[in-house]
Amino acid sequence: MVRSGLLAGLVLLGILSPQISRADDDYPRRQIKIIVPFPAGAGPDQVARMLGQHLQDAFGQTIVIENRTGALGSIGAQEVARSTPDGYTLLMGTNTTHAANVAMLKNLPYDPAKDFAPIIRTITCLSSNRTFRPGTLLNLWLMRAPTRT
Repeated sequence: MVRSGLLAGLVLLGILSPQISRADDDYPRRQIKIIVPFPAGAGPDQVARMLGQHLQDAFGQTIVIENRTGALGSIGAQEVARSTPDGYTLLMGTNTTHAANVAMLKNLPYDPAKDFAPIIRTITCLSSNRTFRPGTLLNLWLMRAPTRT
C-alpha cells in the first residue's frame, strides 16, 4: 500500500514538474565524481560511499568519491559550483555547505541558492552545478534500479 502510494507520487511528480525531464539514454557515458567536502569517515562521506555503490551498480559506470575538506566544506562546494554543468561532478552537500556557511563565512565563494541544483535528498543533499537538469540523474537511477520486494 505504501509502495504503491510512493510510486503514484513519483509518477505524479514526473508529470507535473517542469524541472524533471527524461533522462538521456546514454547518460552516464563516463565516470561520475561525487565531491564530499568533509573528511573521510565523516557522516556525509559514509552516505556518499553507500550511494556511490548503488549508483555504480545501477549505471555500470565508475563512481569516484573525492574528499575535498576545508573551510567548513566551502572548498569542495566551490569546486562543484565551478565545474562543468554536465552531471558528472556532484556535491554531497549538507546544511553547513548550503545554509550555515552563508552566515559564518564572510566571503563565501559560491551562492548556495543559485549555483546548485538539488538532485536527491538523502541524510545530506546531493547536488550539482545549477544548469544541470536535476531530474536526469534521479530518473535514470529510478529507471535502472532493481525492483525490491
